[in-house]
Amino acid sequence: MLQHRPTPSAYPRRRALALILGATGLLILLAAGITLSLAAVLHPTGHADPQTPRIPVIPIQPASPAPVSPQVAAARDALAARPMPDTGTGGAYGPQVSTRDPGTPIDLPLGTQVGAFGTVTGYPHTPQGALAQLAAIDAAAFRSASMPGVRAVIRSWAAPGGPTPRTWSGVKSMASLLDSIDVPGSGSPLLGIRATPAMGLIKGSIGPDFTIACIAFTIDVTYGGTSQRPATDCQRMVWSTDRWLIGPGPEPAEAPSVWPDTDAAIEAGFRDLLQPEVAPNLRIG
Repeated sequence: MLQHRPTPSAYPRRRALALILGATGLLILLAAGITLSLAAVLHPTGHADPQTPRIPVIPIQPASPAPVSPQVAAARDALAARPMPDTGTGGAYGPQVSTRDPGTPIDLPLGTQVGAFGTVTGYPHTPQGALAQLAAIDAAAFRSASMPGVRAVIRSWAAPGGPTPRTWSGVKSMASLLDSIDVPGSGSPLLGIRATPAMGLIKGSIGPDFTIACIAFTIDVTYGGTSQRPATDCQRMVWSTDRWLIGPGPEPAEAPSVWPDTDAAIEAGFRDLLQPEVAPNLRIG
């Protein structure tokens, strides 16, 4: 078979041409990389549509809520300590879905900002806003899937005098969950935890700045398979400057751990939640 071979004099010319083309290609790649890097900085989500509004990312520096009179403080403590409705079982009936009507769903407001650890915030100064903020805090804590993560969440979302990384029930719940699946406190790259707020209960409010909010979740745990379990959380929510935080004082009376939309949940007073996590078409950045 005949093969065409270049003459010796052709080699230097081709080598020079290859060097020129290679250098040109490198410059093009570098320019493209710089362009992509700038796009990533200016548009972290990868979308460059200037018409799409963004969610502001705000740091959380928990501030002390406004001081209250001894009478108001006593009323808050009494509301927090009041026992939750008794389901008659001392716990969940099980995951069987009830056909009973729990009543009008709670229409939760939209979040408009993102705070520490990706926690949605920017909820309005209403009891429903307090409920939505608690749901977002708990969801972020479970999503961390580790002890350092859940401690970091409560540091950023509890007002002074509130639950601490040592005392918060969310920290204890995470430790119990990790123990149950033999995962260390540092977590595992194979572990995923998702908390979906399904039902809510507004236990009561004392003025516009204080609400006892309760959330019933389903917790999906993925670790060599997927399992599901219920969880509930009640917290003192206080308005501090421009957002809701978990407030000072002992945590409220514990809510029964009920599966959402079961007879036990309905008897405990929980209602379905209608809530998007954030406003549609908003981007983080």
